[in-house]
Amino acid sequence: MGPDAVTALAEGRVFVNGARATAEKALQPKDVVEVWDARKVESAPLTILYDEGGVLAVDKPAGLATMPDHRGSRSLSESVAEMLRSRAGQRRVEAHPVSRLDAPVSGVVVFALTPAARKKIEAASAAARFEKSYVAIVRGIGVGSGLVEVPVDGKPAKSRYAVRAVAREASLVDLSPLTGRTHQLRIHMAHLGHPIFGDRAHGGPTRITDATGSVHSIDRILLHAHKVRLSLVEGRSVEIHSPSVNPSELPFLAQTPLGMV
Repeated sequence: MGPDAVTALAEGRVFVNGARATAEKALQPKDVVEVWDARKVESAPLTILYDEGGVLAVDKPAGLATMPDHRGSRSLSESVAEMLRSRAGQRRVEAHPVSRLDAPVSGVVVFALTPAARKKIEAASAAARFEKSYVAIVRGIGVGSGLVEVPVDGKPAKSRYAVRAVAREASLVDLSPLTGRTHQLRIHMAHLGHPIFGDRAHGGPTRITDATGSVHSIDRILLHAHKVRLSLVEGRSVEIHSPSVNPSELPFLAQTPLGMV
């Protein structure tokens, strides 16, 4: 295998029969192999939120995928791997994302750096000792708090919500998924009639009018994973925080202040 193929494999740009290839899996006769060209994307400095005991948490910006896509676009996992190789003097280090965020979503992503740490995190997740908290800006004026129990893809799904503040056309909502279904929070907020801004797939608005009459485009989903609470040993826990949505990045919030409720 040549150096270009090795690089493509490491960047996740090689697919066999539609599935991402690994170095451990041998090719079989009639396998269909696809190798995608790499995209040139500027790397961004990592913001480390926590690094202890084989557990690493970083702050993922919106627009950056957690894992490489078919084209080998820059990913958070790739940036983490590069940092770890540099730190370990090019020695191979495992970096397994035990929480993942879709590319448009920002916030805390947790990695296990050792097999032992990965097992502990998976055990904590199974025992409901791995809690994730999000903040979202949704359409319409919501009130109060509650529990949403609506199946996702035919499987049970539960989410807690609490309205933190309201604006002219929007509400700032705290969200906590109690199950881990794909797009669960988006689906549940849409079910309540308050889809998340920028979530086109579930009816989320892509623009908003502020109090001055100015219209602002929303070019990302306004969902942010702002806190993770993790207990690897029962009775002892750590909270990992990422800054919440910055109002300066959302002009309509600055011009239409969210009122606390």
